[in-house]
Amino acid sequence: MILQLRAEVAGLRAENAALKDEIRRLKGLPPRPTLKPSGMEQSSKRSSPAATGPKRRGSSRAIITEE
Repeated sequence: MILQLRAEVAGLRAENAALKDEIRRLKGLPPRPTLKPSGMEQSSKRSSPAATGPKRRGSSRAIITEE
């Protein structure tokens, strides 16, 4: 039953996207932009931040001393 519901939801989502595209076309608006992958897969393959060294907030600030 779950597989059947998932298939139905997928079909409804596709139909909804098609109807939204049709509305944009009828209104004379530009088509929806195609979304690119977010790249999250690439970030998980990189080394962890602890391996590159800790980032310290404010470490690049100048230290002001009384003269």
